[in-house]
Amino acid sequence: MSNQTQYIQSVQLTESGWLVNGNMSVPNDPGNRHAQDVLAWIAEGNTPMPMHVPTEEEVLQRWRENTRVGPLQLRRALRQMGEMATVKTYMETQATEEEQEAWEYATTIPRLDPLVVGLQGILERTDEEVDQLFELALTFP
Repeated sequence: MSNQTQYIQSVQLTESGWLVNGNMSVPNDPGNRHAQDVLAWIAEGNTPMPMHVPTEEEVLQRWRENTRVGPLQLRRALRQMGEMATVKTYMETQATEEEQEAWEYATTIPRLDPLVVGLQGILERTDEEVDQLFELALTFP
């Protein structure tokens, strides 16, 4: 079977092989037919783009997008940071119905959840301080 390279528009190095055309992950395995195509494409004189190394900001944003804590973990962290009373008062007196439902019934609380963003404003905390709150929350069972 001959190698097919005409479908290859771009190749980017990854930790385990290549990303072809921005959407196909190909392992660095000579037995893989797509890997053979990539190697033939390189042999034709093409050069893969270097591996993307995420910036600190991209890593932080990905962490914020993927970090979730349980409600008990968040409450314990808020208590340890001395903010639980403020949050409790807010929930009892000013929170919207949606915020109250999220506070009472959520099974997980994402770092970028609107409830967290709202509490950040109430507590007058920076993004970094809320990150620290979630890091602390993750230490609780």
